[in-house]
Amino acid sequence: MNKKFKIYLFLLIASSVITWILISFGAFVRLNGAGLACPDWPLCYGEVVPDPVYEIWLEVGHRYLAGVLMILIFIFMYMSFMYKDIRRYRTISIWAFSIVLVQAVFGGLTVLLRLHPYSVTFHLIFGNFLFFLVVLQTLVSAEPGNYPFFPRRIKVLAPMIVFFIILISGGANSSTYSGYACQAFPLCNPGDPLSFHLQNGAVSSENIPAEAGHIIERMGKSELIHLLHRLVAILGGIYLFIFALSKAKKRAGYYFLNFLIIAEIAVGIINALYSVPIPISVLHSLIAASITGMLAWDYFVNLKNE
Repeated sequence: MNKKFKIYLFLLIASSVITWILISFGAFVRLNGAGLACPDWPLCYGEVVPDPVYEIWLEVGHRYLAGVLMILIFIFMYMSFMYKDIRRYRTISIWAFSIVLVQAVFGGLTVLLRLHPYSVTFHLIFGNFLFFLVVLQTLVSAEPGNYPFFPRRIKVLAPMIVFFIILISGGANSSTYSGYACQAFPLCNPGDPLSFHLQNGAVSSENIPAEAGHIIERMGKSELIHLLHRLVAILGGIYLFIFALSKAKKRAGYYFLNFLIIAEIAVGIINALYSVPIPISVLHSLIAASITGMLAWDYFVNLKNE
């Protein structure tokens, strides 16, 4: 492995780690009520270095880290054009850079549209898709071979499609602040049949970001969004668990995928019962991103077998 290829591989690993951090960091920013701490974009109050206020620096820190990621992805895409040994990864590099540009656009729209649920949800989905691509490119580069970018068997895409449907429902639940709508499980309200709740999980004005605004007031719609996410997550989680279990005997990594699926459902239930505490909600996003990474690994395993 020559020096240029080592640099290229290091950039891929660094990009994977930063993307993984950014997904949960974005949730942390929004749950702290800092999503609109900077009302303009790409600057903050027209400044590159704004006043040292906690909420402002959460938002600006997320932007700066995203900017570092964009630079890294541009560099390894540039290397795929310039160096013969890396040229085979040009297609996936272009995809990764295209998605990070889309992410930048949705990041700006999220601010300019004042956290509109559609822009927030798409920002989450494309963030996970970018993570999928960068992890896949890292795996392909670390174990060179003549792999196709797209699999010949469509069913290879099924786990990824199912999980991204779960992510879309989760993004809708999160971006509309519908996570605060239900405090019982499996149904929504304390007193519902066959449901349990925690007394100290009650929603209060202290744990709802002020920027949620009028969205929280429409609790009827929020309950529907929340319960739909639960249904999609549980059904999709069962499918993914059975899928991973069927492959676990051949590759132990699928046991870890199953662990993440179980952990994600458990954390989701705790998240609802305790009315979206910030650490649990951030962990929920972090585990979801980790599942995305494991599905990129599964995709790579299938490419090797094509």
